[in-house]
Amino acid sequence: MVCSPPKPAGNRHESRKVTTLVAANVFESLSSFFDSPIWSVLKILLIVFLFAMWIALAIWVFKDARRRNSAPGYPRLMAAIALLIPFFGPLLYIAVRPSETLDERKDRELETLALTREAALRCIDCGYPTEPGYLMCPSCQRKLKEPCRHCGKPVDPRWTGCPWCEGQLTNPLTRSDYVPDDREMVEENL
Repeated sequence: MVCSPPKPAGNRHESRKVTTLVAANVFESLSSFFDSPIWSVLKILLIVFLFAMWIALAIWVFKDARRRNSAPGYPRLMAAIALLIPFFGPLLYIAVRPSETLDERKDRELETLALTREAALRCIDCGYPTEPGYLMCPSCQRKLKEPCRHCGKPVDPRWTGCPWCEGQLTNPLTRSDYVPDDREMVEENL
């Protein structure tokens, strides 16, 4: 049988002593780091960084609010909220801001208007696609506009003069005499 060497009687006590010394060294080194000038510089840099981020977020909120809402006080109010509630103010703004900018809204409205105009370029009777210069529908022969007596270009019945040849139009209809069809009402709104 193989016997192991006898263990010293104070071994368990010594291992606790070593663990305590290692832990004390770790806490002592951490304590000395937090007391060092490096930590003081890092702490100041961290505070400056957080302050700069706070101000930058408030500026971003102001600029973004100005792009998304035309109300004069809205950007200032949102920037004030971003300043008064650091880091959570911009999150609040993101939650309540309009989903599209004023430019995006205008583009969407123009696109809708173009689609409406495209849809309006159809014959009222048969729905056949027409062009703005058509005098009549090529499919059902419905009269869409009147030709100018001088140049023959299509003119609105309410006009007093032709915009292409500057010819005087006879008997222009007044607004009270003329009842526009759906197509002309859409064109007026464009």
